[in-house]
Amino acid sequence: MKQPVNASEATQPVPLTITALTQWIRHTLESATPDLLWITGEVSNFSQPRSGHWYFTLKDAGAQIRCVFFGGYHAAQQWTPGLGDQVLVAARMSVYEARGDYQLMVVHLRPEGAGTLEAAIMAIRARLGEQGLFNPERKRPIPQYPERIALVTSPTGAAIQDVLRTLGNRYPLAAITVFETLVQGMGAAANIARALKAASNSDCDVVLLVRGGGSLEDLWAYREAEVAYAIYQCRIPVITGVGHENDTTTADFVADARASTPTGAAVLATPDQEHLFAVIRQYQKQLAHHIRHRWDRARHLLQVYQHKLRQRLPNAAPHQHRLVITTTALHQAMAQKLNNQQQRYTELVQRLSDLNPAHILARGYARVTSDGVSITRAAQCHDGQLIQLHFMDGQITCRTQPPIKQNDLKTI
Repeated sequence: MKQPVNASEATQPVPLTITALTQWIRHTLESATPDLLWITGEVSNFSQPRSGHWYFTLKDAGAQIRCVFFGGYHAAQQWTPGLGDQVLVAARMSVYEARGDYQLMVVHLRPEGAGTLEAAIMAIRARLGEQGLFNPERKRPIPQYPERIALVTSPTGAAIQDVLRTLGNRYPLAAITVFETLVQGMGAAANIARALKAASNSDCDVVLLVRGGGSLEDLWAYREAEVAYAIYQCRIPVITGVGHENDTTTADFVADARASTPTGAAVLATPDQEHLFAVIRQYQKQLAHHIRHRWDRARHLLQVYQHKLRQRLPNAAPHQHRLVITTTALHQAMAQKLNNQQQRYTELVQRLSDLNPAHILARGYARVTSDGVSITRAAQCHDGQLIQLHFMDGQITCRTQPPIKQNDLKTI
């Protein structure tokens, strides 16, 4: 029969240290929550010690939680929350082991609510205005005939399609380079700033910073100081077309020109080809009028000189004969010069017409692009790449595939 075990002799559990328990709680809590949480609440107990970090409590009617916002994350933020402000934070769940407190490690913070948002916007604008970013004298003129246009926007959505369509209809001679970026959400401001810097370092003549309409929160990235500084530091002129007519952002105040919509930005950046053709026709009329005026004036002077010669020379027949010959030669030379000028003009108009992509597309050709960049050689493509074929009446998207080899043709 099995003998009973004495309680004092039973195996005792190994006790946990407070550190080990806290580490276990931290690991369990952090692994059980998403990498990033979006949380809204009211700010209280805000402090900013010499370390530069922000410490505050986020609370609502039923609970509260400690938060830390490290200086490396909020360094570019121009708005500092105050007590009672309603905010939206993106944060990670964590445990501060030294005190055994669970807390939020904030990586992004912005005001929430129309009143708070407007107050934050005005604070940012006031600070940037004091730094001279809005001064009219620093704004640069927009080039009249840009050869290369940088487009900073999202690669998806209606805005990019509207802008590309407008640019193609108005001024197809310009080359378009798309610098893709986020346009809203966490990290959008930094993303836009990087795209603007890349456009600034390119060989483009003007930048279009555009996106479609949205709520006050959706357009928040274009109100942040980081985007304003990127526009200010851009070495080429910047045109903004953000949102709709009633949407005005901080970026609009810094930009060299502002349009009310993305399509309006495309119109502001380019001349209209129909207007250019009208100007050429007007120049043709002015040139023809000028030549006729010079011709009539020269003929009148010849007649005057001929009359004077007849009066002063007793035997003017030989001189008159030479004058007739000279006059005839002059007429022929003027006619030839006029004909040459007309031929030259016709050739220039024809060359301009030949360069019009719309005419080329009408003959059955298609323009090939990938992410807004023109494709002119097969070597620029790789297998499985998405490309766009632009026809006279629209475009289609397709995917490339390897070229068919000779041996493959025998099996078809």
